[in-house]
Formats: sequence, structure tokens, C-alpha cells
Amino acid sequence: MPSQIQSLVKATDIFSAYVKYQEKIQANNDKSKTALEDIQRQLDAVQTPEVQYFREHFLPALHLSVDELIQ
Repeated sequence: MPSQIQSLVKATDIFSAYVKYQEKIQANNDKSKTALEDIQRQLDAVQTPEVQYFREHFLPALHLSVDELIQ
């Protein structure tokens, strides 16, 4: 059974991939949608409060412009 720290390190790798594929989709690379869905399933499998908090509070900002972030 992986420790909590191992789970969090794995989650950071998944978050990194999530950000990468979000950027590809924003650049109109539709082929990345399938990979992003797989990454989202991987994030769903990591059930720690830290990961859930990050998903709820920080990931939505990926879709915001700089102007929206500073408001």
C-alpha cells in the first residue's frame, strides 16, 4: 500500500500531465481530449483531501485569463 506521501507525489505527476493536456486543448489540439479524460480518471482515483482541495480550488484557474485572475 503506498504511503500518503507517495500518493501525493504521484498526484503531482498527474496534475502536471493534466496541465500539459489542458494547454494542448486550448491550442486547439483536439487529439489531446482522450488523454485528458484518462488523466481525469487517474485524478479521480486519488482520494486524498489534498488532491480534492487542489482540484476544487486551483484547477479551475487554468481556464482563466490573466485579467480574470487578478479580479
